[in-house]
Amino acid sequence: MIDRSAERAYNDAQTRVREHYGDPASAFLCIRCGGSAHVWTLDHRAPDAIIDFRGRRYSEDPHWYFPLCDRCANVYATMGPTAGPIFKRVSTFDLLPEPDWFADTFAHSDDSSILGSAAYSAYVRWSETARIQRKDVWSRKAFYARLEERGIARRKTNNGLVLLRLKLKVSS
Repeated sequence: MIDRSAERAYNDAQTRVREHYGDPASAFLCIRCGGSAHVWTLDHRAPDAIIDFRGRRYSEDPHWYFPLCDRCANVYATMGPTAGPIFKRVSTFDLLPEPDWFADTFAHSDDSSILGSAAYSAYVRWSETARIQRKDVWSRKAFYARLEERGIARRKTNNGLVLLRLKLKVSS
């Protein structure tokens, strides 16, 4: 039998990190390369690091985490404790400037709903007009997660995924 309390402890530590910094790692720049970060990474020098049953290291203290992109996180994990000089530790991180894609494209509406595919297409069109680089355009899954953060519920129907209480703004 697997001890699920250890699983919860790791997840709770990740939740504390997100609550401490106020945003997911994707809202920050990678501290190594300056690209868009994807993960919160535990500093190898964290004195109170705990290793769970899967071999994952975590800390109860969110100050020992910093944002990295996937590529830099893989390099950091591979290098282990020798990575210190290459990865400068900073106390504050730069937030990515996020254009207001939601306000430009969508509006809350209690009596409306929209197909997820139409909403995603509208977001992709917006990203093209906002000159967002193709590599930085969210996948459909990431797009739905961002809508969920804004309180937009979704439901599966025979016609596909439907986003509730949401409508497209009419372009002028």
